[in-house]
Amino acid sequence: MHKDDEEKTSFVTDSGTYCYKQMPFGLKNAGATYQRLMNFVFKDQIGRNMEVYVDNIIVKSKKVEDHAKDLKEVFTNLKKYKLKLNPDKCAFEVPTGKFLGYLISQKGIKVNPEKTKAILEMKAPKSAKEVQKLNGRVTALGRFVSNSAKRCLPFFKTLRNVKKFEWTEECEQSFEELKKFLSSPPLLGRPETGEVLYLYLSVTDETVASVLVKEEASEQKPVYYTSKVLKGPELGYSKIEKFALALVLTVEKLKRYFQAHTGIVRTNQPLRKALARPETSGRLINCRNNNTRSTYRGRQGPSQLNAKVDGASNMSGAGAGMILRGPHKIKMQNSIHLNFPTTNNAAGYEALINGLRMEPVVKTEYIKIQSYSQLVVNQVLGLYEVKDPEMKKYVDRVKELLAKIIEEGGKWELEQIPREENTEADTLAKAGAVKETMSAIPCSVQNFSSIQNPEATFLINPLNQWIEHIISYIENGSLPEDNKEAKKPRYTKVYVEATSHTWHSVVKPSYKVTTGRHWHKTHQTWYKNVRNVSTTKMYTYQPTTEQNPIISPWPFSMWGIDIVGTFPTASGQRKFIIVAVDHFSKWVEAEAVSTIMEARVRSFVRREIICRFGIPKNIITDNENQFDNKNFREFCTEKGNDLRFTSVTHPQSNGMTEVTNQTIVNGLKKQLDEAKGRWADELHSVLWSYRTTPKASTGRTPYSLTYGCEAMVLVEIGMPTIRVKYFD
Repeated sequence: MHKDDEEKTSFVTDSGTYCYKQMPFGLKNAGATYQRLMNFVFKDQIGRNMEVYVDNIIVKSKKVEDHAKDLKEVFTNLKKYKLKLNPDKCAFEVPTGKFLGYLISQKGIKVNPEKTKAILEMKAPKSAKEVQKLNGRVTALGRFVSNSAKRCLPFFKTLRNVKKFEWTEECEQSFEELKKFLSSPPLLGRPETGEVLYLYLSVTDETVASVLVKEEASEQKPVYYTSKVLKGPELGYSKIEKFALALVLTVEKLKRYFQAHTGIVRTNQPLRKALARPETSGRLINCRNNNTRSTYRGRQGPSQLNAKVDGASNMSGAGAGMILRGPHKIKMQNSIHLNFPTTNNAAGYEALINGLRMEPVVKTEYIKIQSYSQLVVNQVLGLYEVKDPEMKKYVDRVKELLAKIIEEGGKWELEQIPREENTEADTLAKAGAVKETMSAIPCSVQNFSSIQNPEATFLINPLNQWIEHIISYIENGSLPEDNKEAKKPRYTKVYVEATSHTWHSVVKPSYKVTTGRHWHKTHQTWYKNVRNVSTTKMYTYQPTTEQNPIISPWPFSMWGIDIVGTFPTASGQRKFIIVAVDHFSKWVEAEAVSTIMEARVRSFVRREIICRFGIPKNIITDNENQFDNKNFREFCTEKGNDLRFTSVTHPQSNGMTEVTNQTIVNGLKKQLDEAKGRWADELHSVLWSYRTTPKASTGRTPYSLTYGCEAMVLVEIGMPTIRVKYFD
């Protein structure tokens, strides 16, 4: 013990207080501390010519003549750090030694005879408790027993009804066969570094099993046995699914072996083809994904492509959005307007299909596709049954594209993600639905569905010739033959941000280029091109949609409406706030609600706006489903309201409402402190504070602009003003 730590081990007896000078193993962290000491002392030998586990030391030598040299190295380190050995527990030059409950020899690993003896001398169980004891002993020897789950299956069945225990003839026969097997247990091989291991799988109706083997001099030696009894839904798996389950369980249990060695699966089942086919069922897909994640998770190389897709369909139309992130920081984006009648689910399929069409451009070995649509993902994976004939055609089309990826030697993964993780693709899809153009992102038009015309034609946006030289230099290092032109891409520091252009359903990457030190050279080239164009033809900018000025000519003629939430659940299950702001007076109305369905929004507009302030001329909202639907549109039309939606790409056009939302949230945070569930009760206090505070844009309070005078506040009562003093 360290001198300063001796007092920490003190204990009291009748004859006085004592402390340890040598570290006892009774301390809680003594084992871990001692193991760290052993690792430090023998750091140059562990794994090479010795193994250490706490106070168990084994010195191993491949050749007899090297054993004395290895022992000398061990004794030198022991003497250096003043460690001593107990001679009664030491054995030297033994061909076989016990280590961690196993017998280790040059030939391999043997089972401990004491453990097999406990089962061989055991009588037939007469109670459920004795069966449990038998199962525990067999489990301890599981790595030495081939298909132990099948051998012990009759034992497990007796435990299903503990009250009516019955030791059947089948149990007795299995018990005798187990004893016979353990009378001469197999010798397990010890794999060498870099050696190839082979895995064999076996399945029955109720069990799965595997064995990991090594080849040595044209002879196969087992390394590890695994097995499992199937339960519940696993019993209904098909044969190929059971093989896949056996593979997954083995990989999870023997992960260390496969991390250090190359493993080859040998089976008479077409497991590899089944795992690669897109027609496989959902359970098999999950098994395949579990295996591929260990290979590709966290991999950032030139062979991985991540794709996010989404579709949107509303009263304005339908659209699809795709975002692909590939090697070399390439980002390909595309927004498509679906110029044919379609549903929201069909739009999701169109987005997925167009995303898969973009994959051949990057030519990756692995593509991970993510979509918000739970229906689309689960129907393709086989987890949901496809009943609609149109959806069935879409599923078949997707599987054709996935099969092409497999045929070209690639792999794919499809998963469903939350909406908040797919906002970029959702924005592109909504922009495509309303034919809204976005900066540096092409918006294409698809006139036919993918199931009617698999090779649909889109708008063509060719690349500029000057940028093709730069892309060619980045991708394969080739330069133009003209020396003057060859200097431009070579001496320009280019930072590439990829977009996408479609050419007859084949995506060709283009690049938005910004430069470093040599920006002025590119700028001069652009300037010359612009001058040449301006001399031949004058161009005017024409907006893609009708421009609506946001101006309120009189009070309460224009309201902005939005929904804030989710908040902690308050009384009445209220979790959201509906907020409405008058653009003229800045007056705000808000209500805490439990649901945000379309009917609830209509009721709020009728009670809080129309019945109190009259019928407004304009109502500005975002593109959420609560506002952008048939019933709410008809309601606004009936009342003579002009319903306007903010731009998908520029939601700041409803900025006044957004700022008010943030003000309300900040006010609630200051009022509540730790009691977050009282926000609904404090909402009216926050609204009162907002209504009686002067605004920078008007210099007046919303209350005074609404009612023509200032509100009576507590300050005015404590310090009487003229109107209070002379009220009587």
